Amino acid sequence: MAAVAGTPEGDPGHVDDEAEGWSVDAPDARSRILRAALREFSQKGISGGRVDAIARAAKANKQLIYYYFGSKRGLFRAVLTRRRSDGSPWPGPRPKSSVTQRLLAQDELYRGGNEYVRLLVWEALEETPESSEIRDRHLERYEEQMRADQESGELSPDVDVRQLLLAELGVAIIPYVMPHIAELILGAPLSDPKVQADRTAFLEWLGGRLHEPAAGD
Repeated sequence: MAAVAGTPEGDPGHVDDEAEGWSVDAPDARSRILRAALREFSQKGISGGRVDAIARAAKANKQLIYYYFGSKRGLFRAVLTRRRSDGSPWPGPRPKSSVTQRLLAQDELYRGGNEYVRLLVWEALEETPESSEIRDRHLERYEEQMRADQESGELSPDVDVRQLLLAELGVAIIPYVMPHIAELILGAPLSDPKVQADRTAFLEWLGGRLHEPAAGD
């Protein structure tokens, strides 16, 4: 498991690459800064996060951070953008239903990074133009995909796509925002292999119920 060079495992500044979903094959300064920034912002938000602390954890200097990202808000924006685009959304064969695809992709994203979930909570608490722009673009892309599914016959035209989008996001993220409640309801933590398998099966079932096969399928 990779760590920032010269930073001991027990150090609060230590960045565990694999645990947070970042590539262990990207030791360059920019990637180290992004990993350290994810940890700092997820713990303290954009207002409380300190560029000095990020620089120390990343073994980089502040000037390099400003060179790459322009400002603290620019760095926050880069963390949000990169984390959302990282990783394979689902293992194995691609599900037929696009609803299932979205549910599994979101679940994989949130399951793979508790710090990213906390970052999203901070984003909701601390509204900024940067985070609003990214969020709006992200949601607009989802809505466009849903409307395209309706036009192709994959999704029922009777479905209110905005209500469905809200429901999908809620189903995907709430268990990871409130893991203790999820454990109370499910009887085991979300990290439990059986819970993960049952959750994947449920999401596939739910996506299938909302899938309207095109004629001839």
